[in-house]
Amino acid sequence: MSDLMTSTTSEKEEIIEEVKQQLAAANAQELLTKMTEKCFCKCITRPGAQLNSSEQKCISMCMDRFIDSWNLVSRAYGTRIQREQNRILSFEINFENFTTSQFELLLLFSR
Repeated sequence: MSDLMTSTTSEKEEIIEEVKQQLAAANAQELLTKMTEKCFCKCITRPGAQLNSSEQKCISMCMDRFIDSWNLVSRAYGTRIQREQNRILSFEINFENFTTSQFELLLLFSR
């Protein structure tokens, strides 16, 4: 931990980028695992050496729907996080503009 505290800005950015890449890889692995489990259970009725044409079509459609759903949820989650960050930033900016008398009122009513 002390190494992180004494790291340069570029070293910290490199570490952050590496963590982001690891998270992206973990998310991709999770997507693949869940999609495989769900689509296999849904589409494969009799496991065998080969997939018949209806199983192939089912798996293809299932995977497409799963990825579309994953992307939709990811976008909605990203939008929500951005909205919350903007709300927090707006609160911080408004808080910085408080006058002394407004702080006194806030403290008075918070008791």
